[in-house]
Parts: sequence; C-alpha cells; structure tokens
Amino acid sequence: MASHKDKPAEEKNDSQSEDNESNKNFQSLQSGEKTESKGIIADSTTKSIGIDEVQLRQQAQVSSISSEDQVSRMLYRLKKRRLNDKRECSLEGNWTLICSREINDSGTSQADEILKYILELYETRKDLFSRAPYFFKMDGGKLVVCCCTQDYEDKSHVLKVVKAIRDIVDYPYVMYYNRKLMDKINSCYMHTPNDEFYISVNERIKRPMEASKDKFTENNDGSMIADEVAENYVLKLDDLEIEDPKMSDENPVSGSSFKPKYSEDNCSFRRSTHKRQNRTFDNETSLDGNWTLICSTEVDSCGKSQADQISAAIQELHESRADLFAKLPYYHKKRDGAFAICCYTPDYKDKDFALEVAKAIREVVDYPYLMYYHKRKAISLSNNEILPSQVTDHPYIYLQDDDFQVDESMQDGGKWMLFINRDFQKLDHYWTCLKTLFNEGTLVGLKASTASNPDSGVINCYTGDSGNWVEVKKAAVAIRDVIDYPFIMYYKTNEASAQGQYREKGYKLISRYMFTIKGGFYEKDKYGRWEWI
Repeated sequence: MASHKDKPAEEKNDSQSEDNESNKNFQSLQSGEKTESKGIIADSTTKSIGIDEVQLRQQAQVSSISSEDQVSRMLYRLKKRRLNDKRECSLEGNWTLICSREINDSGTSQADEILKYILELYETRKDLFSRAPYFFKMDGGKLVVCCCTQDYEDKSHVLKVVKAIRDIVDYPYVMYYNRKLMDKINSCYMHTPNDEFYISVNERIKRPMEASKDKFTENNDGSMIADEVAENYVLKLDDLEIEDPKMSDENPVSGSSFKPKYSEDNCSFRRSTHKRQNRTFDNETSLDGNWTLICSTEVDSCGKSQADQISAAIQELHESRADLFAKLPYYHKKRDGAFAICCYTPDYKDKDFALEVAKAIREVVDYPYLMYYHKRKAISLSNNEILPSQVTDHPYIYLQDDDFQVDESMQDGGKWMLFINRDFQKLDHYWTCLKTLFNEGTLVGLKASTASNPDSGVINCYTGDSGNWVEVKKAAVAIRDVIDYPFIMYYKTNEASAQGQYREKGYKLISRYMFTIKGGFYEKDKYGRWEWI
C-alpha cells in the first residue's frame, strides 16, 4: 500500500493544499471570523449546527487522535457534511408538503397560502431551517414545498420543526421527512395531523415515537429530547406520498368535495343471515393447475431482469387471451431468490387445453427451459384445525363466505394487509383471533400466507365494499381490538390487485386507506396525500 510519501508530487500537493485549506478555514472559524470556501460560510460557533464538540473530542481521544489540528479538521469536515446537500453524505433532510395549485374563489391557491406562511415562519424562525424553503411544481396541479433541516439525525429538532409548521399552517394531511441518498429519496420520518410521529428503521420499516409532551424532557433552551422508544413498536410503511395515477383518476377524493357515501345507520355488514364456509382454498375440489416459469432476477445491461421481461409478456398475453387463464397470473419470490410465475388453467385433466396454454406462453416469451405443470392439492386436515404454519404445499389458505369469494378480480372489495415478519407463532395467533371477526360477519374473507411462503408473512382481511369507508374503518377498529398489531395498517383495493399493481412488479404507493396505531383513519385524496377523515 502506497504511503503519503509515495504519492506523485502533483497528487501530494493537492492533498496538502486541501489540508491547509481545512486548517485555514477552521482556524478562521475558531477565531470568530467568517470565511467563504467552496460556497460554504463558516460560523464562529459549532453549536448552531448541532455539532457536539465534547463528544467528538472524546471519540478522538479513544481513537488516539491527539493532534488539536486533526480534531479541528474533523469538526470542520462534519460541518461541511451537514451543510452541503450536494454531497451523498449530507445530513440534510426536509419536511415535504404537497399542495394544490387549483385557484379558489378568493383568487389564490392552497399552494400560495401555504408557501406564504412557510416563508413568514422562515423569516421569524431561521434557527429552525438550514436554508430557505424551496418549492417545485409537479404534474397533476401539485406544488411541493420543502422545509430543510441541517441534521436528519437530530430527531428532537426535526419534530420541533414539524410542530412549528403545523402551528401556522392548516394542513390536514400526513407529512413526510425525506432525505436524498445516492440519487434516491428515502423517507426518514412521518408525522400525522393528530400528532403521531414515526421513525424509520429502514426503507420499509418504521416505528412510532410518542409525540406527547410527557414523553419528552424539556431542555433549558426549550428544545425537546425524546425518551427511549420501545423497540417492539414497529410499523410497516408500504405506501408513502404519491399514488399511481390510475388509482388517483379512478378514485378522486378531495378534502373539500368528499362526502360520505354511507352513514353509520345504513352501513351493512354480512351477518348470520348468510351461510359461511371455512374454505381452505378457492374450492377444495378445485381442478385448477398451473404452468410454472422460474426466472432470474439478475439485472442485465439494459437495466431489466429476465423476470421483468417474462412477467410483462405474460401480463400482455393475459390481457389479449384471457380465455386461456382461469385467473390472474400469480407471481412470488422463491427462497433461493428466483422469481416464479404461475399461469393457471381451469382443469388440469384437460390435457389438450393445458398444452394449448403452454404453446401460447412459448410464443410470447423466450424461455429455453423445461416448464412444469402443477395441479392444486387439497389439505387432509379439517378446516378448523388448519393453521398457516401447518400448510407446506400451498402458498396461501383462505376463509370466505358464499356471497364473497377471496378473488382479486372482485373489484368492489378490498383488504387490510397485516404483515408478520417470519414469525409463524404470531401468524397462527393472528389467524385464530381474526377468524372470530369472520364468523361474526365483520370480515367477509381472510387470506394468509403459509409455511411454504415464509418470505411473504401476510394476512389479508377482506371487506365487501372498498368505497364504504365506514365499513372499512369499523373493520380496522375491530382488527385492532382482537389482536395486538403494533404496525400502521394499509388497505388495498381488489381493483388495484386485479390491475397487477404489486411491489414485485415495480408498483408502489397504491393503498387507498391508512389506519394508524392511535386510531387515525386516512384516505388518499386526488393529489396523493393522506387526508385525515
């Protein structure tokens, strides 16, 4: 390994000049002067940007960094990192408000009013922001306002900023705190109108953080420090800010024009007047079978995988030749990382028809491998004894009544999705508890992944009419009453599933309703915002 002395003269000079520049700038910072270097202005204090100098010096002491110049350079570079949003290592993030640009009767828009108040807040409380708020326009008549803070890791300051924004702006929607990393926008926090604050654990998992005052300790300077948050509170955030345009067009719901389609009195549930069946599958004597294509998920030079190309071709075939299929093609990931595509036919005994389907598939996809046809198997256990963890030869088990079949093509219905991460004991417990809601008529169907599909870990709780938000909400409340589910719940319509809108196919943000841990019920409006109803 080449040492510093072995570097070429030109490279060595550049390195030395950079170190000298860091020393010079930080020395000016220590002496109270202001100097501009590469577009960054150094203050006379590190406190304003949240740098804990004492902690940094302790770390330096542990790391055997004894030179005061080295510590000074570390402080200066940390300040550059927190202020320079153009670098991938920037700590800057922003609260995002999605506003409507539609002109109201007074000649202004929601975007104009919110932007006006945000700029006024910036002028009076510049200590809250790392720079002036900015905005940009989006398609669909939307304007996005971004309020930046200097350090996304400073949770108490991030919460302080969003509270200040909500104090001056009437914004009855969920707000997200985003950070740009490697050309990708990551959501770090979520705040709801009823003061629920959620912290991201990773890209898809978040945990709630109590925002009530008794959960915080107030410092002398007025800032709020969060107490320790219980690790067992975790929420799965599948859907964030903006929905697929198709869903927004088909379900336009604005805050001002929305009127309940149903009331508490005329909300109908399927009670004991209907016969109920504890079916394990769509039909235990089903003759369904499927051709299975195992595809690679490795991305080629064009940015697509074999799974992407084949699934797109199969989808087109289904749209043009629906008579060949008994139901929508089914997609799932296998344990080894491969991608399986299942094409169903109505009768595995009809060999000629199964052969016709296989030939049609071969004509539209380049699949130089053997294809196997699998017929559906029945379960030998009685329905009352079956638990998801006991099923190893089918990816899902079902409960459904005579009037409602757990079929994604039933576009009037929808489901609350409960995610359980590789915990079969909890999956079985949830399934057992939720069966009582099915038997009472609160839910019209249940569907759970099984031991043959351990990576899925999901239970779908079906309601009969996704447009009846009263019924949908009552089902959500009932679910939380019978199980201790410490996650945010999301509701997806069967229409979205019938259109093939799945995460595995690249779709995101497709839920219609959201139900928080504290009972906040939200619906997506036509601008893709979660509105509290």
